[in-house]
Order: sequence, then C-alpha cells, then structure tokens
Amino acid sequence: MKYETLQLNEKYYDGFDPEPEINIYCAPDDGLKIWEGYFYAMLSGCYQGYRSEDGLLSPHCHVDGYYDEEEWLLPSIETAIHEIKAYDPEKIEMYGSLMQESIKSLQKDLLQFLEKAQKEGKKVYIQRV
Repeated sequence: MKYETLQLNEKYYDGFDPEPEINIYCAPDDGLKIWEGYFYAMLSGCYQGYRSEDGLLSPHCHVDGYYDEEEWLLPSIETAIHEIKAYDPEKIEMYGSLMQESIKSLQKDLLQFLEKAQKEGKKVYIQRV
C-alpha cells in the first residue's frame, strides 16, 4: 500500500493472515482491512436481484473492478450504502452463527465508514490484496 499514514482497522482480518484481504479506505486517512470471506459473504447477502454498475455488487458479481485494479475508486458511495443496507442474513444462513454475527457487525461498521466518507466528501478506494 502506498499510503504510509493510512490506518486500517484490522478487526475483520485478525486471525486470517495470509488469506486474501479487502482494504476499503479514504486515502491517506483510515479504512477497514477485511477478510475476503467476510466481504464476499456480506455482499452475497446484499444481492436483491438487481445491481447498479456503480456500486459494490457489480464488481463482486463480474469479478472485476477491485479484483483486477491495484486501487479501485468506488464510483458511487451512495449506491454502495444502499446495497449494503439491503443485507439480508437469511440469504447467507448456510454460514455458522459466529460468522453471521461478524458479518452483521461488519455491515454496521462499513455503513458507518461509508456514510462518514460521503458526509465529508471523501473518495473511497478498494484494494484486494
């Protein structure tokens, strides 16, 4: 990562190293480091049969965007917020209760992060490592 001052909250990655990670951040400030398994499961629970091309679900479904760019700019924070608010835990009931609790907590923290970034007019970047 090229931002020396960037502070990532690793709450959702602790214990998963060397598994793939998703970094969501407002450079050069702060962000979240997330185990890809949590991120994938959360987005799977957000899918409602439609998706916008400028949110998180399109690159998730097409395996592009943050999958193939070193630093991907989230086109619309507003769309991403809408998609994450649509999270339905019943869509991922195949996961155990501990994982579901972690994903629900991730949803809350990610929404707070995105809403703060939107309010402050910041750009949000996503990086898959």
